[in-house]
Amino acid sequence: MLYDKNILTLRKQFFSREVSFNRFKKLSVEDIEEVKRQAKAFRENLNCDRLGKIDVYNRVLLYLTSPIVYPNLKSFDEQVLFLILVCDENLSCLKKYSESQIITLKAIDEAPKEEQGKLIALRSEQMHKMIASIRETAGFYDDRVLKYETIYVKQLYQNECYESNVQKVAITPLLLSHKDVTSFIDVTDEEMANIDAIAEDYRARVSDPKSFNTLAYNIITKRRKLVVATREERMLLLIHIIDPELMILKIYGEESTYENIKRRCIEEFGYFHRDLIRLEKAYHARFCPDKKVSEWDDEKKLLWQE
Repeated sequence: MLYDKNILTLRKQFFSREVSFNRFKKLSVEDIEEVKRQAKAFRENLNCDRLGKIDVYNRVLLYLTSPIVYPNLKSFDEQVLFLILVCDENLSCLKKYSESQIITLKAIDEAPKEEQGKLIALRSEQMHKMIASIRETAGFYDDRVLKYETIYVKQLYQNECYESNVQKVAITPLLLSHKDVTSFIDVTDEEMANIDAIAEDYRARVSDPKSFNTLAYNIITKRRKLVVATREERMLLLIHIIDPELMILKIYGEESTYENIKRRCIEEFGYFHRDLIRLEKAYHARFCPDKKVSEWDDEKKLLWQE
């Protein structure tokens, strides 16, 4: 399967810990980002581009089986994720496996007995071709790595893909669960720069970036992709993506009745909730206090009136 006794020994030592594997379910957003940071630094320090990929795999196993790894990557889940990100960041192993049309063991079991022998031989031939293809592309083949990449895609990687055109109602529950957010005063400029980068990425990847409902659904379900640490940052991201020009606040300043505010917001945004006024006032106060949003600015009164 592998290439020398040293790798075989290291591999056996490393995967002997897999009894503690939790399928990446207990990793927080912060845990994952830290593993990514460490993997990137490891690749840069190792100068991976100049090494053969099997050598990189060997070096990673050597690191992961050494005592120095524990202060940095405490759990087996973190260590496996580190292994994937350093050795096969583009998931070449899994992609080549997915491209291979290999007869399943279930199909062989369900086939007539007189055909099973031929199918077993054919499966063996297909497996050898698949392994050779993975080795050619990724530089190594390890069935355990393939197994963990499959779990990684199901648990983490797919979570990094945004949903579009969401029909399930998500925006109102999201707003109601964040009614305690009344200020963005503690959000730093650095955190705002991160939110700006996330917003730009989101707008480029989603077919309906101005949909409150789609964005709310992604905020609720894609916590590992939308890396915003606090409740305040989640609400800030909502406003920053959908209405950075604070048009809802402008409508609020221009209209005199709740009915007219609601009607215009639904006409222009497809949705309205009174909590958006509170959030946009907080956004205005923290990030653009000099921005004129209505003719009533001189009064310095943006009080809610129905």
